[in-house]
This record gives sequence, C-alpha cells and structure tokens, in this order.
Amino acid sequence: ANPGLAAAITEAIDDGWITDLSELAKLKPLAEDQGFRSAIRAAKRDAKSRFADWLKSTSGISVDPDSIFDSQIKRIHEYKRQLLNALRV
Repeated sequence: ANPGLAAAITEAIDDGWITDLSELAKLKPLAEDQGFRSAIRAAKRDAKSRFADWLKSTSGISVDPDSIFDSQIKRIHEYKRQLLNALRV
C-alpha cells in the first residue's frame, strides 16, 4: 500500500520480508537508528502528501499532511457480490 515504506524496509533488511513477515523482526535493532527512522518518516510523509494532493484534486477538500489521518475502507469480495446478486433474483 505504501511503496516508499516498502522500499525503506527492503533497503534496511532485504526483500525476504515480502514473502515471510517474520523477517520484519530484523527491524527491531534498527528502532534507534536515526537514518532508518528518517527514511520511514519520509516515506510516510510522502504518502500522506500524495493522498492530500489526490483528495484536493478529486474533491476540493484540503487537509494538512502533518495531521493524523484515520480512514476505513471496506471491500466487498467478488464472491459476496455474486451471492448478493443471486439473492436479488
């Protein structure tokens, strides 16, 4: 969902975490590493800025990328759609 964040993690611990989430434990020693923390902050800030730009361009609503965002997204899976369509018949 956040390519910049994924890239920062991959740069720090290699790409094994993508298929084995237990590899994320390798991040623990980096918790106090200022370079790693800066990379993570930058990736998250960039994603929030891109979201704020998208929101402004699609809805006209301006938000401060430095504020806290809370969002909820619900996805209806295809099989649920098929079931709902079957029930409508």
